[in-house]
Amino acid sequence: SYNWQLITNPTSSPICRDTLRGVVVVPERRGLDSLQWEADICDLWILFTVPLEPDRILAVQAEGITYRPGTQAIQLPLRSPYTYFVQVIYLDSEGCLDTLNYTLNADLAISRALLIPNVFTPNGDGINDVFRIVGSVGCVQELIIYDRWGKELYRTTVAPFEWDGRMAQGGQASEGAYVFVIRFRGLVRAGTVTLVR
Repeated sequence: SYNWQLITNPTSSPICRDTLRGVVVVPERRGLDSLQWEADICDLWILFTVPLEPDRILAVQAEGITYRPGTQAIQLPLRSPYTYFVQVIYLDSEGCLDTLNYTLNADLAISRALLIPNVFTPNGDGINDVFRIVGSVGCVQELIIYDRWGKELYRTTVAPFEWDGRMAQGGQASEGAYVFVIRFRGLVRAGTVTLVR
């Protein structure tokens, strides 16, 4: 809401002036602030969904393509590194024309499709004893573990893709940070994991 004031004849004597005051209430317009999305790392796609009724969606634009009115979902190829730009032209809750320009970094989509722990404790207590990827494991092709000097300690191309803290020769790796590389069909993820005994 906005308060307003109008003074007539502001330079004349006080008896000749008049003041009007009022309030203007502007209804709150509810529009889009985000899109819903999900990614599939194995099949390499990302699906964007517009959370509106089809009759309120006038156009969706992405990757140089304008989709027809009423389009609620578009599926695009998953690429990394990449940034997606999706524009939605729609009617808001008051029937006014509005536009949402949505940006999503592919790395965020990929990280949410996977759970890659940053710590594991191979101490034999049955809790968190292996470094294991959760999500999209059906398309993992290789897991490699390196020490901080870049020496390869462990590699597997056979499921389950997990590391129990032992080196390829069978000895136990010491506590510390290790680099992992996970190869999927079409994607590679790398990061660090800390081994705590």
